[in-house]
Amino acid sequence: MQPSWYVQSLLFSLCQEVNRVGGHTLPKVTLQELLKTCMAAVLAAYEKLMEEKQEKKAGAFPMTQNRALQLLYDLRYLNIILTARSEEAKASRSKHDSRVEKVTDFLEGHIDPFDLDVFTPHLNGNLNRLVQRTSVLFGLLTGTENQYTSRSSALSSQELHNILPLASSQIR
Repeated sequence: MQPSWYVQSLLFSLCQEVNRVGGHTLPKVTLQELLKTCMAAVLAAYEKLMEEKQEKKAGAFPMTQNRALQLLYDLRYLNIILTARSEEAKASRSKHDSRVEKVTDFLEGHIDPFDLDVFTPHLNGNLNRLVQRTSVLFGLLTGTENQYTSRSSALSSQELHNILPLASSQIR
């Protein structure tokens, strides 16, 4: 239901640094390049983990099903937050998408197929709620584009003048 501590601290530190240099004054292209670079570094770390697990190094932390589920959740969350949503960035997105697919397939390989079918709807629902909750917190990273256009039909019960859709559960 939550990203791991390392993901949260990475995004928070990234926001602090962007705000420290005056993030609202930076050109949009600069922010998009920063997000693309961060996503590439995250994917490189996941690919390094894949290589270590495929080599089965002694003393490496075992890849349990729970760990694979958490890593899959973290990867999908980071992919949503750190992926630029502009038209120019869609061309470079295909390279990231193939790398994300490869890592996703590797992580899903460590999860029982029946359990994966059971957990996937819950994982996606929690992911959507988390993105909604953190979209204001990580505002400069998520951008000003409307991320919820695909979900607008599901949110028709809300008033039309709301800027952000509300999460179904209340944030404490």
